[in-house]
Amino acid sequence: MPWTKQEVLDAGWKLATDEEVYTFATNCWNDPLVGKSPRIMSLAPLGRTFLSLNDEQEILVRDSYKSLFERTWQYAHRRPDTGLIITGQPGSGKTFFLFYLLVQLLRRHQHVVFYIRGIAYLFSPQEDGYDIYKVYPNEHPELPPCELNAFVWSLIEVLPTQSVPPLLVSLQQSFPIMAPSPNGALYRDWKKQREARLWGMPLWNHDELLEGLRLCRAYPAFESKLGMVLEDLSNNRHPVFSDMALKAAFQVLSCHFEDKQNPDSDDASPSKSPQGNLEDSNAQASSNHGLSLTLSHEVPEFESSANRARVTMSLSKALGLLIADTVRQCGPDAREVFRAILMNPNDELDQQEAKISHLTLAELEKIVDEFESKHSFPDSWSSIISLQPVKCESLDGTDRWQVAFKSEFVAKCALRRMEDLSLSQMKESFLRFNSIPAATSLAWYCFEMFAHRVLRSAQHEFSFYEMAPSDDNPPNFTSSADTCSHSPSGTFLRGMERHLVWYNKTNLPARLEDSDPEAYFVPDPTNSNPFFDAFFYELAGGSATLYILQMTSASDSRGSKDDFISIRDIVYFLKTQQHRRRDNELPPQSKRQKLDRPVTVKYILVCPVGSDGPFCKDPSWQMPDGWGEVKSNLIIHGQCFLLPIRIEGLQV
Repeated sequence: MPWTKQEVLDAGWKLATDEEVYTFATNCWNDPLVGKSPRIMSLAPLGRTFLSLNDEQEILVRDSYKSLFERTWQYAHRRPDTGLIITGQPGSGKTFFLFYLLVQLLRRHQHVVFYIRGIAYLFSPQEDGYDIYKVYPNEHPELPPCELNAFVWSLIEVLPTQSVPPLLVSLQQSFPIMAPSPNGALYRDWKKQREARLWGMPLWNHDELLEGLRLCRAYPAFESKLGMVLEDLSNNRHPVFSDMALKAAFQVLSCHFEDKQNPDSDDASPSKSPQGNLEDSNAQASSNHGLSLTLSHEVPEFESSANRARVTMSLSKALGLLIADTVRQCGPDAREVFRAILMNPNDELDQQEAKISHLTLAELEKIVDEFESKHSFPDSWSSIISLQPVKCESLDGTDRWQVAFKSEFVAKCALRRMEDLSLSQMKESFLRFNSIPAATSLAWYCFEMFAHRVLRSAQHEFSFYEMAPSDDNPPNFTSSADTCSHSPSGTFLRGMERHLVWYNKTNLPARLEDSDPEAYFVPDPTNSNPFFDAFFYELAGGSATLYILQMTSASDSRGSKDDFISIRDIVYFLKTQQHRRRDNELPPQSKRQKLDRPVTVKYILVCPVGSDGPFCKDPSWQMPDGWGEVKSNLIIHGQCFLLPIRIEGLQV
């Protein structure tokens, strides 16, 4: 039953006179709920007042908003005596979610208190709309009487400098929902008082970032200029840009255009230039046949002829490539991604670099300890560290969390800075993070760092255990949990001191040219999401063996087809090139022979083993598409083995 106006006034509330709030409530009241779930939602006219939105005052309705609302609706009616705290990474959209909640609840004609910027608004549904009341922070109203089992939704924006009115969290007829930054000091007491559940706001996915980018105020001007960038690329023009955002976009997109090929050409091979540059067969085909790119709003198409490959790329495709490239660097943080694309990516990267330069193992442990003990996460580290919620399957439960590096790029940068740690420090870090549920992602990177060091040491000899391929194409190689209790496959890796060589896809040919069989190659931070984490090779007699290494503490690992390009180039080098002598000199050019050395490729899945068994349960390695391809007699597939590294003190 709706409250009467007098009941609300007697409880200490005052009629609101804010015309914008009434207009907003009327819009929600008249907006039909059934059958409508818009991807873009208008907050007019409140968006401009409270959120500084642009004139359209539109926000993206994230997928997580919809699922969180349904979850919230069910839980509130099941446990109205409790409450909810919805937190997450800064910039994940927690405040926007409160507005989304408000709209959905008003559409369902619910009693709602909305607390924002220190003012509490009470929306009281009547027969033809809402009566709206408000109070200020220094006033202490109560809630009007509610019917049995009824409650009032209390949506609360929490800022560190403001206190929350007690009535919103202490009265039983109020179901409080807070959306603060992860700072236990803001909500620890009332969380305990109300037995509130703690849920997480997920990070953005690719499609959400693509749609959200278009809602930014600076996007229309950027879109117009991006069209000119694509036109320059299609005409093979290389203009000088004063706009850093356009310059970065040109660099990213030009790399993708150069990689396009005639899809009918399947006999290309790595190039054999005098400088030793080994280009992907895709790039070789493009350079032979020419490439034309035209701007279109259609789905990308390929038109091939005897002499030319014509590629048509949509604007959406170009935006998607920019977002994917930025996420690899910054992580799926909407604010950072949008700033990097629309303004200057160097600003975001400079900020990341500055934070990484100050990140030590002790500081990383402190961040994890603070979150574990106080559920507090320092905003100052949010450019390189992220909070990732793990949804609880039970409606009545609390979500779990992972403290992780913001992106693969950030993780590799951080690991590279910690390369000078001792082997015992790396081991202890792995054991420590692995024992903390919220830090297992960090433990994986510590294990990778530890494994690199061990495999480069002369003090160890390792046994391989053959993994069994599935009948699928490409295959999934598997190994049972008791594999390491069986006899090894008769294949051993002898220990030897190997020197570390960092490389990327651009300088790999030069790194190989300068290498010797004692080199241990690790992709640098620009090689994000690699199919493999390291490689090295051995020469014996007239043959070569290439070891492709993947470090993991997960039960399943997956590969990326893109990195088959690198493997093909490495195989080509080992097959055809002379190597440095012991005096670190190449034979004179006149005495170099054209080789046709047989190359065997072995794929090695490296995983930790504890004192009571393997850490990974039934480890597997899913190979990507292209596994069985043979181009120019370059065979890149091979046997797959499990290489366990024993770590004393590891609890399985």
